[in-house]
Amino acid sequence: MKQFIVRYEVFDGQSTLVSNWSNFYAPKSPRWNTWRKVNFTKFNQPGRWKVKIYASFGPGETRMADTYITVLPD
Repeated sequence: MKQFIVRYEVFDGQSTLVSNWSNFYAPKSPRWNTWRKVNFTKFNQPGRWKVKIYASFGPGETRMADTYITVLPD
């Protein structure tokens, strides 16, 4: 695979979309990563947050994974 797009959606503890972004990748070696950082603010709701990850290797996209993190109040 020469290039692809990874799209992320992050939902807070109230199921509100907090962040949504896409990254284009064209790896030049067999080892690469798709890490992304989300900064939390005092306005973010604590609770069980959901992250959805999609990948596009051509037309359309495929849902690759869902994962959860627990955000605690200050």
